[in-house]
Amino acid sequence: MKLSQLKDVLAVANKRSFRAAARHLHITQPAISRSIGELERDLGVVLFDRHARGAQLSPMGERFVQRASAAMAELQRARDEIKQLQGQNVGAVVACLSSGAQARLLEGALVPFLKRYPGVQLKVFEGQYPTAELGLKDGNIDFYIGPEPETSIDSELVSEFMYDNHLVVIVRKGHPLSQVESLDDLRSAQWVSATPGHQIDNLSQAFLQLNMPLPDVAVRCSTINTIIFSVMHTDLLALVPKPLVDLGGPPGVTVLNINKPIAGPRGVFVRRFGMPLTPAAEYFLDMLRRANASP
Repeated sequence: MKLSQLKDVLAVANKRSFRAAARHLHITQPAISRSIGELERDLGVVLFDRHARGAQLSPMGERFVQRASAAMAELQRARDEIKQLQGQNVGAVVACLSSGAQARLLEGALVPFLKRYPGVQLKVFEGQYPTAELGLKDGNIDFYIGPEPETSIDSELVSEFMYDNHLVVIVRKGHPLSQVESLDDLRSAQWVSATPGHQIDNLSQAFLQLNMPLPDVAVRCSTINTIIFSVMHTDLLALVPKPLVDLGGPPGVTVLNINKPIAGPRGVFVRRFGMPLTPAAEYFLDMLRRANASP
């Protein structure tokens, strides 16, 4: 098995066409067909189902591509790690942070990271653990920070506690309930929340933990931004992570002074088990941890 064959398989899997993959790799179509054919004969399986419109991974091909993708990602990180240890600012750091983690940690981590590694591309995208899980396993994401998933984390990954998560109730400015201080007085209110079981469904989880009846949810959303937008323009209430409003919060939104603390899911850090981070990724993580520890 050759490294070039792995590259060829991944290119066809991504492009779903031998012709498109060959153009992408700047080689001829017969060359990439011959390369993958030799690999299939070596493995004794068919990796792609060929058809007139392109190529589709076979069941065996899907399993092989998962491993090949992880192997290529680790090889790239190995190159980045060696060069970074030699003092070169090259490579990339890829991190998935929830909206609450971004609001809580990013401000204190970005400037020192960019100063220390000006040539390393930092890729931060917003998401919850289910969004990051596959990327963590195949090595395309360095780490995840955000709410702890309700289900157990896969054995290929390892997690550690980062922070406790506190939630607040938000309403639009001028809302008739803006002076309410007890959740009991909000029983008749209508709320906006995520779909049940979604990682950002803070509302259901919080009320269940407080042994309170589930509130009336009038609107279901899939992102924090949509939830906040709905609050700004209606009389709906929402429960969001406190860091999202600690720095002034969205315009037109008020935080209720609720007299009972509302806990959300713990914030955790997740990465691949047994695989070290590159120096740049380790440094970025360290800056995020320092931001978390600062008052």
